[in-house]
Amino acid sequence: MSAQSRLEVINLHHLGQEIRETYRNFVVSHVNDSCLRFAVFTGEYEWHYHPDSDELFIVLEGELFID
Repeated sequence: MSAQSRLEVINLHHLGQEIRETYRNFVVSHVNDSCLRFAVFTGEYEWHYHPDSDELFIVLEGELFID
């Protein structure tokens, strides 16, 4: 694997521990034509949708209920 094709390693758990706000959402990385967004929040997350994209939810700590 060449140096240009190496993947960047991002520790999401460590990144989340550095956030002190009750809500924060930002882009962590880009992969092909998609972006990886990271959200940290407490309480309800306002419902929304993206008609031309998919979402993946990974819970690192706590619980997430999707209704």
